[in-house]
Amino acid sequence: MKRINLKTRFALILAGAAAALITACSSTEPQIVVVTATSTATLEVVATSAATPVVELTVKAAAPAATSGVVELPAPAATPAPQEEKVEAGTLLQNGDDEIFYVTEAGRRQHIRDEGTFLAFRFARQDIIPVGEEALATVPLAGELTRLVYDDRDRLYWVAEGRRWPVDAWKKVVERADYAGIQPTRLDRSLETRLALEAGLSDGMLLQAGDAIYYFNRNSLIPVPGGVGSEVAVLDVPAEMLGAYSQQTQLEAVTARLKADTPAANVRRGPSLEAEVMGTLQNTAEIVAQGRSSDKHWLKISYQGQPGWLATDLAVDSVALRLLPVIEAVPTVADVPEAEPAAMVESSTPQPLFCTLVPIRGFGKVWSEHPEVKNTLGCADSWQNGEQATQAAVQIFQNGLMVWLQADGYYSGDPVYVFFADGSYQRFGDLGPADPAKVGTIPTGFYAVGDEFSKVYWEGTGAQVKERLGYAIGPASDSAGAFQQFSNGRMFWTETIDRIFVIYEYGYFEGQTYIMVHTWHSYEDTF
Repeated sequence: MKRINLKTRFALILAGAAAALITACSSTEPQIVVVTATSTATLEVVATSAATPVVELTVKAAAPAATSGVVELPAPAATPAPQEEKVEAGTLLQNGDDEIFYVTEAGRRQHIRDEGTFLAFRFARQDIIPVGEEALATVPLAGELTRLVYDDRDRLYWVAEGRRWPVDAWKKVVERADYAGIQPTRLDRSLETRLALEAGLSDGMLLQAGDAIYYFNRNSLIPVPGGVGSEVAVLDVPAEMLGAYSQQTQLEAVTARLKADTPAANVRRGPSLEAEVMGTLQNTAEIVAQGRSSDKHWLKISYQGQPGWLATDLAVDSVALRLLPVIEAVPTVADVPEAEPAAMVESSTPQPLFCTLVPIRGFGKVWSEHPEVKNTLGCADSWQNGEQATQAAVQIFQNGLMVWLQADGYYSGDPVYVFFADGSYQRFGDLGPADPAKVGTIPTGFYAVGDEFSKVYWEGTGAQVKERLGYAIGPASDSAGAFQQFSNGRMFWTETIDRIFVIYEYGYFEGQTYIMVHTWHSYEDTF
């Protein structure tokens, strides 16, 4: 039997259908012809006997051929059902109430409750997508996103500044419980890849808990007074974390450097531009600061093994410098009130001195380089066997100073000298501290009187010490000292202010009147 192809078969079927249609139309009664398709290849005409006959034309599709080579018509493709799109992980969604949500890898959303959390993860506001409530409801809710997170190995982290900080050191105050009102949440993998992992807290970091700022140093926290500038990086931490560390009040030392535009700077013996220059620091030098002056203008530093002072504005500013202890500056050479020049023994022709004992070192320089000292003091006492060491204490006042010596060459020990700026002085025995009931109020900006001097100062003694000296401009400070007796007075030295004091005590006749001289002068120790 000869096979025909599909195209020829459809042509024959359509031809038969057309013939039947013509026959039906030639009838005297109107007829309706309906053409339908069936699964077979035969043509069927069905005439109805109704008032309006209907002819049903059924076109049956041919049965599939048993042999190969016959082209089959493909079945019409089914229309796919619409698929629900998954929101990409990391997307930020915002509803009409301005609530923000983070979409996780699992296609769930985590509520971001506060601004601090949003900033901690360093989310960008331009990435927020506003959505309606119906669209938001298609993304299942998965609780909140907090700054305290743990990974799939239960390691706990604090999130800040777009980084993760391990909180192993804080676990004794965390314990995976409610932490400063923050419940730990699992860290989504999409966030884990974008949050840099830090090793932990390091010295010099600034931590902020609420309104308080702390400097982290050697596993201790030091409160930073006055806040810090906006340009300084501060790590925000929960207040409860502070309990994991001890607290200090100040730093013991800070490493600093000169500003880039300062090629060199002078180091001085005291916190004053009038103080002696010890040496010069180069810009490349590392500076170890150990304290600062009460007016904040000077840093106490270590210079070649010696204490010195550097102007604060010459060093690179840092928060750490503010945490150094305030060191009360020992009054310098420039701070010591100068007395009027000591009276000299008048002589038209100075007589040469023939001394069996000549002072040496600092005393010797002052004695030999200043004729008024040599001629007025005379020779050193030979029985004393030269310069003697002693202990001392010094305090500088507005109009003079007070010096305590453990010995000054007299048999009566522990003298207290009160040196007035007019060149006069008073010598007292060591009377000890004053009666607390007689100690007055110290005005702001001045200092309490040291115990060695307080009784002499506050209890009068008839010399009007307090009225003539004024208030103390510096604290009392202990010092090493030395003294030597001369024919017409004595010299003594205090290391604290590095001065040599010349005390004149002698008498002379003016006509029939015998005049006693009690005066003093001081010189810088240049030995």
